Amino acid sequence: MSKRTDFRDEVVEALHIEEVTEDTKQKFTVWLLETIKPLADTAAASFVAQVKAQAVNEKGWLKVRDMFVLPLIVQGGLWLIETVLEKTQVKTQAKTGG
Repeated sequence: MSKRTDFRDEVVEALHIEEVTEDTKQKFTVWLLETIKPLADTAAASFVAQVKAQAVNEKGWLKVRDMFVLPLIVQGGLWLIETVLEKTQVKTQAKTGG
C-alpha cells in the first residue's frame, strides 16, 4: 500500500469510537455550539452578504434566489440547528440533573 493509503487507514482507525455514551454526545453538542457554530455563522454571513450583493445584477428568479431564497436557507438552517442543539441540551440537563 502507498503511504497515503496507510495514513488514511490510520486516521480512520484513530477516529473509530468504540462506544458513544451520553457524556460523549453532550460534549460533542457543546463543541458544535461553542466551536463550530461561530465559524459557521462567520462563513454564512460572508456568503449571504456576497450573494445579496450579486443579486443587484440579477433579474427575475435569479434575483429572488440571491436576495431571498439562498440567504433564508443558510440563515434558517443555522438557526434550526442551533435551536435543536440547545433544546436537546436543556432536556438532557433536566434528565441528568446537571
